[in-house]
Amino acid sequence: GTIADPFQTIDYAMSRIYQTENNPITIHLVGGTYSPNNNNESFPVYMFSNTNLTGDVEEMVILDAQETARVIMIVSSANNMISRLTITGGDAVYGGGMRIFDSSPTLNNVTIVENAAVEGGGIHLLDSNPILTNTIVWNNSPESIVLGDGDEEPIIRYSNVEGGWSGEANINVDPLFTDFENGDYTLQIGSPCIDSGTVDLDGD
Repeated sequence: GTIADPFQTIDYAMSRIYQTENNPITIHLVGGTYSPNNNNESFPVYMFSNTNLTGDVEEMVILDAQETARVIMIVSSANNMISRLTITGGDAVYGGGMRIFDSSPTLNNVTIVENAAVEGGGIHLLDSNPILTNTIVWNNSPESIVLGDGDEEPIIRYSNVEGGWSGEANINVDPLFTDFENGDYTLQIGSPCIDSGTVDLDGD
């Protein structure tokens, strides 16, 4: 697609790219809501190796599965980055927002909110070591993040995780979304998340 004539769904964009280790592809998402009702988006969004998803710098990008499936699935995938997205409306047995298996993606400036599952409403991890920075994981049912048996804890820093999470400068406090009941996940003035993040995304 082009700026003037973009692909209408993430699923279709994924089917059109030809990414390699030497030529990773970033799919840029314009502001708005990607959902079954809004643009016929299908879920879950499957991430493939050497593929990144990033939202618009100025406008909120929401991936809303509308309780039809989990939002994002990452299986045996390498070299993935997800940034500037809100992940919501997921519903699955494991990982309503995201299920990450045998993969170690990087999440920057991601909000994972109001997803549901039997285990890991926000994120379900198995044999994976993702890195989360400047990320909010809030109001997912029944819990924010679940690890598989024997899995090491993921690296989470400068993030707000409901229930708390060990890691540099993490907090556990209501993020004060503007109007989460009506899908507005921007932060109110005075939100504890504002200026609690870091611009040092690679930890150097």
